[in-house]
Amino acid sequence: MIDVLNLALPYFGLIFIGFACGKLKQIPDTAVAWMNFFIVYVGVGSAGVRFQPPVALERLLQFLQNAAAPCALLTVKTHTLPPLLFR
Repeated sequence: MIDVLNLALPYFGLIFIGFACGKLKQIPDTAVAWMNFFIVYVGVGSAGVRFQPPVALERLLQFLQNAAAPCALLTVKTHTLPPLLFR
């Protein structure tokens, strides 16, 4: 049971902090958008990394070689070649 609480409490803590900030002070819409950005991309992402098992450096490098590098190459090709070819 304590394992479930340790997993769930940080998420509910973020929700409570957002609720308390909203009740204590009127926050403009632009600030709410940045809070959503922070929670989704920074808070949840860092918690996901925290709960994942450790990954060996060799596996991470293998992933970068097999997946990330071809995707980056394809992105560069699709954004640079058409303007050069179709002027």
